[in-house]
Amino acid sequence: MKFQNVKGTADYFGDEAFLRNNILDDIKEVFEKYGFLPLETPVLETFELLSIKDVGEQIKSQIYNFKDFGGRHIGLRFDLTLPLARFVANNPNLQLPFKRYQIGKVWRYEDVKKNRLREFYQADIDVVGSDSIEADVEVVACGLEALEKLGIKNFVLRLNNIKVMNSFFRKINLANKSLEILRILDKLDKIGKENVKKELRKIGVDEEKIFDFIENKKIYDISELDGSKEIFDFLDLSKIYGFDKKIKIDFSLARGLEYYTGNIFEVSVEEEKFSIAGGGRYDNLIGKVGKRNLPAVGFSIGVERVFNLLKSEYKKEQKIVFVANIKKEQKIDAIRIVLKLRENGIKTEYDLKNRDLKSQLEYANNKKIPFVILVGKEEIEKGIFRLKDMKKREEILFNSFGDLINFLKRDE
Repeated sequence: MKFQNVKGTADYFGDEAFLRNNILDDIKEVFEKYGFLPLETPVLETFELLSIKDVGEQIKSQIYNFKDFGGRHIGLRFDLTLPLARFVANNPNLQLPFKRYQIGKVWRYEDVKKNRLREFYQADIDVVGSDSIEADVEVVACGLEALEKLGIKNFVLRLNNIKVMNSFFRKINLANKSLEILRILDKLDKIGKENVKKELRKIGVDEEKIFDFIENKKIYDISELDGSKEIFDFLDLSKIYGFDKKIKIDFSLARGLEYYTGNIFEVSVEEEKFSIAGGGRYDNLIGKVGKRNLPAVGFSIGVERVFNLLKSEYKKEQKIVFVANIKKEQKIDAIRIVLKLRENGIKTEYDLKNRDLKSQLEYANNKKIPFVILVGKEEIEKGIFRLKDMKKREEILFNSFGDLINFLKRDE
């Protein structure tokens, strides 16, 4: 019987796994540079937490959930924000503003397609306890710097504000349908403009009024709308940080989660049709999880989508050495050399199957190991080290172990 991966999950090995580790390391480095502290939370949360009202029905329907052996209703986290809200609510003595980052797997029962799995990594930063625009800009600046460190530069930051949208809906007497309209607008990238218009008509909304606004066909003075100052202040401060040229105001941007209250943002690569990061301000969520309300803003990088962007151009040059014994009698000497190399920080392996030299070299070649140290009777007696460059197919002799180490570390 052949066992397959669970639908919507994936295995990663070799170059792909190296790339994913590098992505996470680079993101973490930038997050810590901005003063964010790491937080780890369980992958399991109570279903009651995961399904609170502000999550929205669509997300709620995607939660993996079950009853445990004690009859408790449990779910796999679908994002890292609700666990953060629970943690903050349960730790009232945290120094505010609380700046945390978390990188971890989340799960959603979604339709599986390119760039959309059911198990995937998110890399989040959040500032809790500050209602200032500085916090909004800080998380965005940090997230964008992480993307640039990964080599992603041709991106656009779409910016909108939930207060602006709700204020506009009130202006055109649609305040009672604002949530429905935002839910439909959130489908724009998935189902297209004409289908969005159809859905708006179904709920009795004049779609032309909506599209006149979001496509700037009709001149509206947005300074009259609630939340407009938050957009203007964000734009002003983004100039100081230096990413203002990346921003595009987009009144069709809605985001999928219903707990957002102010500025919302989404990052997409110019030639691609999918987002790779996003976030926004959620000033009421923590108060609904705990007893005190705290303003908060966050930014999340979709690691799988970043990985898919980078993997075609990634090729890791393995800095590893294989130590091959020419005859079985030299195996112990080979092991001693392996241990000394590892003590000096050199990634090293040797034959664990007692193969002959030819088979050892084939193994190293198949694994694309660049260097092999040959250990034979002559090398042991003379105290020399024979290094075979597998790519150039040439040998280099070293008269001392120190010279060998210096050569292997030369590009570090």
